[in-house]
Amino acid sequence: MTSRAHVLLQVDPGRSREAVQYLTGLDTVTEAALTSGAYDVIATVQAPSDDALGRTVAKARRTPGLCVLCLCRRT
Repeated sequence: MTSRAHVLLQVDPGRSREAVQYLTGLDTVTEAALTSGAYDVIATVQAPSDDALGRTVAKARRTPGLCVLCLCRRT
């Protein structure tokens, strides 16, 4: 079963583009974009399983300049 989620990130000032580049390099991230407002970056993850989704989120937690990560999981 496919697992899908949106990941919202706050990053250090000036590091948003670097964060997008890092996230788009992850296998199960289907898109990442700059935002305005409470979060700087949003990424969509589509993984083949819950375990694969968890591994991607663990990698996303290593995003350069990361301050806050919020996971919005689709059911």
